[in-house]
Amino acid sequence: MDQIRNAQPVIERFGNWPSFHDAEIQFVTLQRGLDSETPGTASLTMAIQCWALAPEGGPLSQCKVTLRFHGLVLQGLEHFGSQNVIFELVIVDIAEDPLDTSTTNHYRSEVVDSMRFRVWLDMSWGCSGSFGCAAIEVLSVEPVG
Repeated sequence: MDQIRNAQPVIERFGNWPSFHDAEIQFVTLQRGLDSETPGTASLTMAIQCWALAPEGGPLSQCKVTLRFHGLVLQGLEHFGSQNVIFELVIVDIAEDPLDTSTTNHYRSEVVDSMRFRVWLDMSWGCSGSFGCAAIEVLSVEPVG
């Protein structure tokens, strides 16, 4: 995931970019048109609590990864509730796997043209959704507990 800004702390913590299988989304924040990364567009910030091996292959420990998705083109976000476990967080780089954007033509064309990634929250229990974005940034990786 070289395309994700500041991904190194996540890769160091997990050994590679994780699927976030059985991780829980703790919060999602949508912010309108104030995104300095892509002016005039929205952003989405998401905190995901997950399990990771401790450094040097020790026991599993909990951590919280906070991601920001810049230049948001939200297709849908559903079923956010008291528990939001995802089966997987799928991120596809459109440059490597082109997307037919004809289904998103009701969005402003300059926003769709700036999309670099397609993202799916594959639900196990609770929240699910899909969206496009221009950039992805890791804001933090923190131990829990």
